[in-house]
Amino acid sequence: MRRFFARRGTSRRVVLDNARTFKLGERIFNGDIKQLCENDEFFTAFLDSQPIERNFITSLSPWKDGIYEQLIVIVKKLLNSSGDTAKLNSLELLTTITEIEGITNSRLIIPNSEKSKT
Repeated sequence: MRRFFARRGTSRRVVLDNARTFKLGERIFNGDIKQLCENDEFFTAFLDSQPIERNFITSLSPWKDGIYEQLIVIVKKLLNSSGDTAKLNSLELLTTITEIEGITNSRLIIPNSEKSKT
């Protein structure tokens, strides 16, 4: 979490898909957070000062948040085209994901109006 916050800033709101993995992840995450809060006063103070609202998209309505679905398609396509990620160690995988993040964040969300005029 520290690495994520250091690179992107602290999120105020996170929107999650309703997939089973996200639901399970939330339960695991909540359990881990609870355990960390019991053992680390600094972490507890940090979470109190930086509240993060987590919401799930409406069940069975993927059209509501199509932009997120499209981002997932882009990331999966880039990840698949980067080779056999199962053979990467954690640092190589982190580097690959960071490169994919850079490519994804540099893409236009809407068509470039200057290019479409020519």
